[in-house]
Amino acid sequence: MDQNPIDGMAFDTNRAKWLANEKRVLFLASDCLGANKPGFTKSETEIEDKMLKIIQGAKQAVFATAISSNIGRFQQMIRVAEKVNRKVVFVGRSIQKKIEVAHKLGYINYPEDLVVSYKQLRKLQRNKVMYIISGCYGQVGSSLYRVSLGEHDNVQIEAQDTVLFSADPAPPYTKESEDFIIDELFDKDVDVHYYDHNEGLYVSGHGSQQDILELFNIAKPKYFIPIGGTIRFMHAYKRIAVESGVNPGNVFLLKPGENIVFENGNASLGQAIPVKRILVHGLGIGDIGKVVLGERSILGTEGVVVVVIKVNRNSQLVGTPKVISKGFVFEKLSKEMLLRAENKLKDQIVKGGKVNSQKIEKITSEYLEKYFYTKIKRTPMIVPVVVEV
Repeated sequence: MDQNPIDGMAFDTNRAKWLANEKRVLFLASDCLGANKPGFTKSETEIEDKMLKIIQGAKQAVFATAISSNIGRFQQMIRVAEKVNRKVVFVGRSIQKKIEVAHKLGYINYPEDLVVSYKQLRKLQRNKVMYIISGCYGQVGSSLYRVSLGEHDNVQIEAQDTVLFSADPAPPYTKESEDFIIDELFDKDVDVHYYDHNEGLYVSGHGSQQDILELFNIAKPKYFIPIGGTIRFMHAYKRIAVESGVNPGNVFLLKPGENIVFENGNASLGQAIPVKRILVHGLGIGDIGKVVLGERSILGTEGVVVVVIKVNRNSQLVGTPKVISKGFVFEKLSKEMLLRAENKLKDQIVKGGKVNSQKIEKITSEYLEKYFYTKIKRTPMIVPVVVEV
């Protein structure tokens, strides 16, 4: 009999081991995003040595970046900084918050005097500092983005500094912005280490086929639920399970709204729940839909034309409409085209005879859409504003 360190209760160690073997794992819900990749995912342990080698040769300040949820990578960066006798500065709210929580929970460890504030930073030489900074994908407005443009309030980058991207090659939706800041850094004579160099500064965080199979063999669950990937990755995950001897009916590929009911150690699909995508923007939840997103798309690609139309109490036109371009054309260079648009629109409204505000708005939108497309093959958003004077 042994003493339980948690509650002081005595228990039989041999019986506990027996129970652990007897109590089978009911279901395993695990990552499937690497299920199409053969073999094992490389270990991350080698990354630390490769970072160390680069930073040992750094002449000035070092900037190291990774995705802000990669706590293990930050621990490696911190250990490297300690080995080369550099103080660490955390830059970016996402990294600061995550590391603070991880440190309190014991998942990241470092001597308290190793990490310094922006104020303490001013007293240090640049070759004694390592910044751990957010923005590994070059996100617009991120800390690394602002630093690369010289727009950060507390951190500056200089020639001969070193930047390490310990992140995967940029996803398609961020590659343009990441390439932009990499070019900015090179232009400032910064020593940049990123994915094109293939220096082994990143390995995938997703287990490949053999990793997934090994997890199956350790857990030995009755049921399998692939998560974290789209349907093609789920099917690849299922294939791994079936080829290892699992009953195909024990692998559940859940689509949005589908769920599993567990009863008496058995699993079955429950009644599907109606679901839909809800967009969150600022403090608004669900108040943005396809219409608003469509309008934003037009604004982003074509710009907007605001047309101010003055009318009297009888809805008769007063003066000439005023056309204002925002993100459509540069007014100074396109002044003649906009003036012609104003005069031609005036003629169209007058031709319409007796009209009300709604009809004026309709005439304005329809006419200017055709006019601008005919002139320069662009279709900006037309916003008529009818003002009674």
